[in-house]
Amino acid sequence: MLYHSKKVSCCDATHTEPLHVISGSEDQHIGVFAGTPLALAKSYEDHKNYVNDIKFSPSGAIFASGAGDRRILLFDTKSLAFLKELKDPKNGHQGSIISLSWLNDDILFTASMDKTCKMWDVKTSTVLATCARNELKLLGINDMNHACALFGESLLLSVGLDGFINVWEKASLKADALNLPKTIISGHHGQITSLCWAAKESLLASGDNQSSLCLWREKDGFNFSSTVKVEGGAIVDIKESADGHIYIACSYNTLIKIDSKTTTKVFNVKLDKSPLYIATSKKDPALVYVLIESGALLKIEGEKIKETLKVAPNATALEINEDAEEIYIGDKKGVIHIHSMKDMKEIGNLTEYTYEITCLSYHSASKRLAATDKNKFTYVYDIANRKLIGNEMCGHGGAVWKCTWSPSGMFLATASLDFSVTVYNVDIKPRQQINLNRIHAGGATSVAFKNDECLYTSGNDGLIKEIKVEKYQRKKTLIFPRKK
Repeated sequence: MLYHSKKVSCCDATHTEPLHVISGSEDQHIGVFAGTPLALAKSYEDHKNYVNDIKFSPSGAIFASGAGDRRILLFDTKSLAFLKELKDPKNGHQGSIISLSWLNDDILFTASMDKTCKMWDVKTSTVLATCARNELKLLGINDMNHACALFGESLLLSVGLDGFINVWEKASLKADALNLPKTIISGHHGQITSLCWAAKESLLASGDNQSSLCLWREKDGFNFSSTVKVEGGAIVDIKESADGHIYIACSYNTLIKIDSKTTTKVFNVKLDKSPLYIATSKKDPALVYVLIESGALLKIEGEKIKETLKVAPNATALEINEDAEEIYIGDKKGVIHIHSMKDMKEIGNLTEYTYEITCLSYHSASKRLAATDKNKFTYVYDIANRKLIGNEMCGHGGAVWKCTWSPSGMFLATASLDFSVTVYNVDIKPRQQINLNRIHAGGATSVAFKNDECLYTSGNDGLIKEIKVEKYQRKKTLIFPRKK
């Protein structure tokens, strides 16, 4: 079907005979195709800007178009005659019409770049209700809408430029007031870089390379998150503090503490270099250790940097053991350096590795330290005796980025560049493992246990997945794939 001279931006078709197909284009024209085979039956040049959306009513009797000229036009499908323009001088849209959605043949829901959505009475050309994410004076560029839809029979949805989904209940909309959404569904739009299960608040914290921290609460069924936009660049690492709050290490030389209940910033600490890893005390909520790119280890209490130790210019990973008062630092040469917490001096090292250490994870009850490297291997140490337990574990075909223990210490999970996650049962000899192959397109980036039965994984595909360990199968996808 040929008619338009520029890009076709929208189209729709009737679901009953006779078949009609309508299209809108950047050439500002509307085309109507009918017959068997389909041929151009009518064209319209009424709009003065790009036609952004075009939709048939549920019965197919009429169709509507919305465009960058702020106009909504109605046409009769049978006669192909222009009917009228939906125009409410007092309450109508003040920006480009981006999206249309019919509730029934008499009511149309529209989304606009003026940051509002409106419900129209088609017969009287009046606005029945106006919806927006926030009070109009508080709206920003990300609150502009680029899609709207009817979900089921009762919910109205719109999507902002930031990808957040606004949800309104149709029955609760009021004509004489600005209607704020009942719920805002949000998630990640970039590669997820870090996960942390915060047991005190029963929530999953996830961070991405677009500076977004999402808090997924168990009491909400993990169906939507509280999203915090941080001003520190990509989120590198996330840890829970002893009082249940969240520490975030950001690539723009920043450490931020977030109140996990209110999602407000408690404080931020400016660092000399970009952080690589953080390790929080399970006893002192104000104490956190930060490893930065220069090879320095920072001891931070509250908002102040108390001590700085130059450990190694090639340091890559960090973990702490408060029971033995030890700090473990991995480097690019495959050495794990052991420092005393008391005076920060090096007191030993582990040298079984020859490749760059990527992650360290300590389990206090079993006194085991797990380490992963860029050469697909995972090692487990009896840290009290400084001995390697068994042989290296090779459950991956590429670099292993993250590892974490289950609460009991029975399971060890690893995430790899080879798109997979591996779960080892280290209490059974010989060791058992399950490979969750190709679980994340682009590579798995992080893992976090909720308990021994439930594991969360994240990846470069912008997804978080919930794994039931005993059945080794995915239970639920928490986040939709990011737009390509």
